[in-house]
Amino acid sequence: MATLCRTSLLKTIISNNVASSNIPPVVAMQKRGMYGKSMRVMVKIPPQQKPFPYLEKEMKVWHTWMDRTSARLAHPNAKVICVEGSVASGKTAVAKKLAEEFDLKHFPELNMDVVYIDRYGRNQRDLDHLAPDSCRTYDHVKFCTNPFHPTASSYQLNMMIIRFMQYVDALAHMLNSGQGVVLERSPFSDFVFIEAMNKCGFASDGAKSVYNDQRKNSITELLRPHLVLYLDVPVNVIQDRIKARNYPHEQNSKALTDEYLTALEMAYKTKYLKDIGVHSELLVYDWTEPGDMDIVVEDMERIDFDKYTHHDKKLSDWNFINDQDMSDHRLYFTNDRQQFLTFFCVPRFDVPEMIIPGEDVVEMERILGERPGQYAYGFNADMGDTNLLFNDKRLLRDDKYSTF
Repeated sequence: MATLCRTSLLKTIISNNVASSNIPPVVAMQKRGMYGKSMRVMVKIPPQQKPFPYLEKEMKVWHTWMDRTSARLAHPNAKVICVEGSVASGKTAVAKKLAEEFDLKHFPELNMDVVYIDRYGRNQRDLDHLAPDSCRTYDHVKFCTNPFHPTASSYQLNMMIIRFMQYVDALAHMLNSGQGVVLERSPFSDFVFIEAMNKCGFASDGAKSVYNDQRKNSITELLRPHLVLYLDVPVNVIQDRIKARNYPHEQNSKALTDEYLTALEMAYKTKYLKDIGVHSELLVYDWTEPGDMDIVVEDMERIDFDKYTHHDKKLSDWNFINDQDMSDHRLYFTNDRQQFLTFFCVPRFDVPEMIIPGEDVVEMERILGERPGQYAYGFNADMGDTNLLFNDKRLLRDDKYSTF
């Protein structure tokens, strides 16, 4: 049956290519369906040119004149895919399989390590015994054990910023290499956590309001994913999987209750999926038992990404006017990474649990200032850096999140 489906799909692709023979190749290929391993064997797809080294080299406008962004996005698998689902729903395994099948770059789900551990390997958690209460670290482990802590709301806001910056990195990678990306969750879906936290009393109405203000001021800067896969797993099965994987902080967790997991599921189904389905392709699977990935792959190959026009809301983020429009977006996500943080500078001083007192900030700056390595990464002799005079690492794209 699978062979028949793939053969039928191949005939459709060939027919479409013939029918669109008068369309410039770049435009014709920009959104057409994706190709798994076996399909790529049957369909001759031009290999991608060497990726632009945006991590080591600053991109200038004239680079896009010679390295056309439309040529990068001409590859049929140049798509942004997000795998969504509740805790322990199986997102990582699915994302890894999709990355392998479609030759995508996998962006795993991040945690607060990217904030607390810097490039030198120093862990800010080691300073908690010196830090004021409001400046002590708080991560997913502490959330599971103490979700009613005043810092819980700020933690979720930080998680949204982390996912936002990772999504920027994913867009930069695809626009500079032409290789599609697959992410576990995204900044577009992160709000389901603050919704569930608010419902369970972990976050106040004021904290939720602050979070929503920050989200509204930033999320429109991003391009929505081409495709979202949601893995639907009942709460009782989620609890069984949590027990089975036996993470110490999840066992007897005060946060991962049936009430919280149910609220998380309802926020996904009644709010996120309803909205994202308007703008992106959406596939929903009952993942009570891990499903057949061959079926998922075939479902993705059947999607006709090319059928939408600039009149449609779906995939409208990817309806660029011309190559220059594509290049402008590429320059934006490649060069302005740190400037995206300014979109989270929305002053709100009416919610005490979201504010760090000024005297605590001064004290924390003193504690951090007493550590070695006070200069930019690569320029600290006391941390073992050498060749300081000719070190050009300041020009590197900072792939860490320690600026938060």
